[in-house]
Amino acid sequence: MLAPCGTGRAHLKGSSFNSPPTSWWVSFSPPPALGRVSSLSADQAVDVRLRWAAAWRARGVIGVSKGAELALLCTTYFPEHFGAAVAYAPSAVAFAGISSGGEGWRRSSWSYRGEPVPFVPYAQGSFRRSLRARGLARASIYRAALQNADSVEKARITIENTGACFLLITGGHDRVWPSSQMAEMLVARMSGAGQRERVEHLHFRSAGHNFIPSVSEITPRPRGRALQALRLRLVGGSPSANRLALQEAWPKAVTFLRSSLR
Repeated sequence: MLAPCGTGRAHLKGSSFNSPPTSWWVSFSPPPALGRVSSLSADQAVDVRLRWAAAWRARGVIGVSKGAELALLCTTYFPEHFGAAVAYAPSAVAFAGISSGGEGWRRSSWSYRGEPVPFVPYAQGSFRRSLRARGLARASIYRAALQNADSVEKARITIENTGACFLLITGGHDRVWPSSQMAEMLVARMSGAGQRERVEHLHFRSAGHNFIPSVSEITPRPRGRALQALRLRLVGGSPSANRLALQEAWPKAVTFLRSSLR
């Protein structure tokens, strides 16, 4: 199973869900600048490890946030390798890169065989308009980008053209990007292609962007409470809603992968 985690790395295993003889980790240069990363071509990383894992009859991919964008793209660029995907807070398109400096935000996050993957650029002025009293409202940046219909059409992640099954998991209070809206875009594409039975959208109305344990639960107080407040301001949701979503979503993801990769 190949499992990109956020924007940092991927874990490759066979689909039996028993421990395989070996596991492989794939890194793909996380921020400060995520622009035109060559992981999609995976000529030096993913492809090699897929050949090593050829004995496993089917593989699944799990991704979170930007890693979900990559996970879904992997199913479209390597359809012969993936039978299922679980995407937490997914994107429906390839977006421009993430960069705190330089030009990464002006170009594609990914490349395939040396060529940039078509992407949706950020709308002009959207960063400035997203600055609010409570900080950067990142979701509005992506909503503005999705208004570019031509770019969205060119950069759409065509999961409907694969033979894989998909579980999309979103929170209704996602402050990072409109993952629920984009999950519904993916569902609509599958439905339009007569493939509705191969996609499920698991939506948690009160959860945020990522369903991870509360920072205040794993960090000594009062620093834990301060970090928790900051994280929730950035990603959305509440500690209780995110905890419930985490507890419910993961068993369903495991069940989904077991049934899809038989």
